[in-house]
Amino acid sequence: MPNIVVVHNRKGGAGKTTMSIHIADGLSKSGQKVLLIDGDSQGNCALGLGLNFGTDTEDWLMRGRWHPHAISPTFDLLASGPSEEVWWESVTLPLLAKQSRWITAYEWVIIDTAPGDSLFNRAVIQWSSKVIIPANLQFYSAAGVINLLKSVPRERVLGIVPNFYDLRTKRTLEVLENIKAQFPMMLSPRPIRQCVDLERASEAGQSIWDWNPHATAADDYYDLIEWMVSSYGEN
Repeated sequence: MPNIVVVHNRKGGAGKTTMSIHIADGLSKSGQKVLLIDGDSQGNCALGLGLNFGTDTEDWLMRGRWHPHAISPTFDLLASGPSEEVWWESVTLPLLAKQSRWITAYEWVIIDTAPGDSLFNRAVIQWSSKVIIPANLQFYSAAGVINLLKSVPRERVLGIVPNFYDLRTKRTLEVLENIKAQFPMMLSPRPIRQCVDLERASEAGQSIWDWNPHATAADDYYDLIEWMVSSYGEN
């Protein structure tokens, strides 16, 4: 079985999709065979990679149809999008285990999730090897992480990743220090800095490395992946 990593926070606006895309793309650029699963019916993984909405995740789980999009020779995507069916409330751990035969060719499976507490989110967290929690640096971030950790065993959490770090604002630093104090030994070594090029890259359907490999976020995401892989090995 591949390494299965879920990117999740019950609160919206934490940057889950951008983080999921860049973890998957960065791992694939290092030569790993990666599958990115979009578990959010908003379908933003497809948009962030320059594609249209799809029903790949729904078809895989609900109908046993396997048709991922090839983003590169080492990077596949199961796209999602608006659906007439509320399929994410029918996903269970036994269903995921049954459909696992389709993912054995990959070394890493990264799962982007919707905000909230759906049956899909609960099932993939149980199914996963580890969970990464992106946290935007705003007042309510710590409360959201505390709420999530009530249902996710701490040993399952690979780390909390502070996101949208703005060096120009004192408030951002204050919130970061607050999160560090509340979750000692659980944070990634450095946050993902606020970066205009990251937004522009997403709008263009590209990763930050394809858009501007010299951007601050390009360094931050490479450091995140290096830390993630080394921490995963330690665990």
